[in-house]
Amino acid sequence: MLNKRIQLAIAVLVLVFAAAGEELLPPVFGVGVPLLLAGTVATARRRPVTTAVFFAVAAGAFEDAISSLPPLTSVGFFLFAALAAGSRLTPATALFAAYPLYQLWLCVWIADTGGGVFLRTLAALPVGAATFVAVGALLFLVDRKAGVDERE
Repeated sequence: MLNKRIQLAIAVLVLVFAAAGEELLPPVFGVGVPLLLAGTVATARRRPVTTAVFFAVAAGAFEDAISSLPPLTSVGFFLFAALAAGSRLTPATALFAAYPLYQLWLCVWIADTGGGVFLRTLAALPVGAATFVAVGALLFLVDRKAGVDERE
């Protein structure tokens, strides 16, 4: 039971700090830093499917709120990314394409994204890959320091 509480506390902290980081960090190459999406993918790789789904819905709602997107725009993509990351059939390197695909997803659902779709997608690949590596490593360290997988 203690392990579940620690996982919940980590998930809440990840959501709050990732949302704050996305809001405060400046855009890199014209695209934002995808901390919430990276947190969703990292959580889905380490937690059970139900936990990943709830985290994806919460992270997508946070993304919609801080980006002034229409409701449920990001939630659908975050759910898809969490399910793809949670399945062991998807290699970890294929998940680096999640942020460029998210940029395409936004361009499909929103009329004016403030830039060329192809340049945003091209710029999103290195920014997303670097963010996914950094957030994944940081969450791995937090899990180890908090003793998430240790037996009581």
